[in-house]
Amino acid sequence: MARAKAVTETRRRRAGEASAAYAETITSTLSFLDREIEQSPKRIKPVSATRIDEARSLTKDVKVSNDESLPDDVTL
Repeated sequence: MARAKAVTETRRRRAGEASAAYAETITSTLSFLDREIEQSPKRIKPVSATRIDEARSLTKDVKVSNDESLPDDVTL
């Protein structure tokens, strides 16, 4: 029982760390885009339908689980 609690607590902690890292990544990305739009608006271009189709094709068989922890060597 103690081991199960420890594993659950570790998963909660990692989920919290992942959520914080994700929020930091999103904030950094949006800040970057904000600066780019302000400084060089002509450099911002929409993603083409072809690129979206390519991304969908590359990821169509990828299975994702929100319950699965990312390995320690993965960075976002």
